[in-house]
Amino acid sequence: MSRLLPLAALLVVALAGAATGGGTTTGVCVTATPPRGAAPLAVAFSTACPAQSWHWDFGDGATADTQSASHTFAGGTWTVTLTMTQADGSQSEETAEIVAAGIVLVAPRAAAYKQRATLRGRVVSGSAGSTVTLFSGTRAIGGAEVSPSGTFTLRPRIISPGPYSVTSDGLTSNRVSLVVRPSVSLRVTGGTALGGHATVVARAEPARAGRLVVTIRSGTRTVAQARGRGLVRLALAARAPGSYRIGARLVPAYGWAAAAKGLVVPVTVPELQRGSAGPAVHALEERLTALHYALERVDSTFGQDTYDAVVAFQKVNGLARTGLVTANDWRVLLRSGIPKAQVAGDAIEVDKTRQVLFVVRHGEAQLVIPVSTGATGNTPIGEFHVYRKVGGWDWVLYYPSYFLRGFAVHGYVDVPAYPASHGCVRIPIWVSQRISGLIPYGSRIVIHY
Repeated sequence: MSRLLPLAALLVVALAGAATGGGTTTGVCVTATPPRGAAPLAVAFSTACPAQSWHWDFGDGATADTQSASHTFAGGTWTVTLTMTQADGSQSEETAEIVAAGIVLVAPRAAAYKQRATLRGRVVSGSAGSTVTLFSGTRAIGGAEVSPSGTFTLRPRIISPGPYSVTSDGLTSNRVSLVVRPSVSLRVTGGTALGGHATVVARAEPARAGRLVVTIRSGTRTVAQARGRGLVRLALAARAPGSYRIGARLVPAYGWAAAAKGLVVPVTVPELQRGSAGPAVHALEERLTALHYALERVDSTFGQDTYDAVVAFQKVNGLARTGLVTANDWRVLLRSGIPKAQVAGDAIEVDKTRQVLFVVRHGEAQLVIPVSTGATGNTPIGEFHVYRKVGGWDWVLYYPSYFLRGFAVHGYVDVPAYPASHGCVRIPIWVSQRISGLIPYGSRIVIHY
């Protein structure tokens, strides 16, 4: 899109000394048809005077070397000169004056959508005190009076690139266009804490200005992207703490300018404990489940099962065994992997040092739960096999699986984060039936420091 020519005018051509009006004007040796009219004005020139050669200088840099010539004139007042050369080398000249009468319209290169822009113009050889009407395409959108000097100023509110033109007294100006800068907005609604479900809302006004591309990035990684016109909504699922960079850029349609908007959304990590609830708890439980820590269910509620899973995680990773999830616990949780078993094959592995139990299948930990072994360190070390099971209560032991004399893996109402049993391997009571089902008769029980 180019800047408007400063003088793209309408012209009226008159042969010097001729009367005003259209038609054909004849001088001594020159005929101009028509003598005046609206530009771009095509004028045909001819001469009846004999000569060896003819040279036309149209006054605007253009020339012709024929007896008859034609030329299209732009704005201004021009003097057309015909030089005639005879056979003996003598020369004679005739001149004609070209007078322009029209409208020049000039616009700025760019303007903002729905904001006013200043368009200026000039009526050349027009009537002082007349008015001009501004058009956007074929629709009239405003007008202005012409000053005694022939100038006018328009302040339309810009809603399209154009083209724009003005008319006055039957004359029409040159057509001008400009680049329109659209409006792009960007915001985030909803929760931006870890596990929250926020929505990125991007809007371009007007929708016809182009196509929106909305991108969410975490570091150098693109998390999500969406495209659309006018309005784009994109879910921001905060699965890791840190800063998310959100950008909305407009790929412009013809006549519209590119536009962009960006913002940074910090994703925080809330401190969680028993009784907490909501999307952050759901994210915590999803992560613990992915790392094979036992839970009753993923339900967005920080209950006893979540507490026990957190304690098991803290034990495995050498963190404080509080059951409270702090920012440091989140950092470790999000970069940790599934715990490694120390035994091969299928077994129930009990780590007395870390106070955890692994359900091991094919040498990999399939399930991790916290335990409490003998307070005096009397829980036996070695490899054993289940020889007796009880489906329910056996005195104060719930769903016990006995592996040596009176030692058993069993559910209990109290499973502290430290060794506290009489020698058995206590597990949380809510997971007892599940573990019992995974320890049939003859199962290997491997206990180590």
